[in-house]
Amino acid sequence: MASKIVSSRMLTCFGMGRLLPHMVDWCKSKGATDIVVSFNSPDNLEDRSGTMHKAYRVTNLIFPKDNKFTLLHKNISLYGAKQDVWKLNYRNFITMEKL
Repeated sequence: MASKIVSSRMLTCFGMGRLLPHMVDWCKSKGATDIVVSFNSPDNLEDRSGTMHKAYRVTNLIFPKDNKFTLLHKNISLYGAKQDVWKLNYRNFITMEKL
């Protein structure tokens, strides 16, 4: 059952809902103290179907609102594309266990 605190999009996403705790644990076992992820910035969205624009709205509306991620950098050139870099604040989005 979905928590009222956690967005349903995150709970139904296999990567964020089920794999994230394992990925975080692996990173921490290698010595990580902060974990960051990147997503395409709006300046890099060339998808005509609107899929990438929808994904961008999700990252910029849901992530900060639920405090799951904290925006660190906007529009940096990373892997040949403009990216927004976010810091992960939770180990598990289902239980809302903080890092």
